[in-house]
Amino acid sequence: MDPRRNTRVINLAVILLVAVSWMGCKSLIQSEPPEKKFKKTDYLNEFAGIYTASLPQASEMGRTVTLILYPDGTCLFAQKDLGRPPATVTVQYGRWDHSDFPDRIDLRLTGSTGGKRRVPLETGENRLVHSGDTFGKDGLTLVRQGG
Repeated sequence: MDPRRNTRVINLAVILLVAVSWMGCKSLIQSEPPEKKFKKTDYLNEFAGIYTASLPQASEMGRTVTLILYPDGTCLFAQKDLGRPPATVTVQYGRWDHSDFPDRIDLRLTGSTGGKRRVPLETGENRLVHSGDTFGKDGLTLVRQGG
């Protein structure tokens, strides 16, 4: 079987897993006090969507990253290690919004263990870029799927 087809099937499986997981956890995010909820804006609608990336990983087959930005300001961030049986998927939930800097959005993620982190992403034509080394020496470039 073609390796690219395998990768596509794996990516679709991760997206489906992430979407199903999200439905179960969305109520946790919506329980924030009303003053912290984001308002729907044209900006949120403009960048809402599914973004993916493939990253190399030392001595392994690599990993895929899926980011889903919802128009209500919530988000889901999943990483899947491709070379480990059984597949290891890490999912974080959170919020996103336009940052104080032009051409940038900020993710505020909470992991399954309760740890929180902020991830700034530069916006571009159908892509989001994190230039730090959090995801590897080459940074992270997420490409919008489906348009």
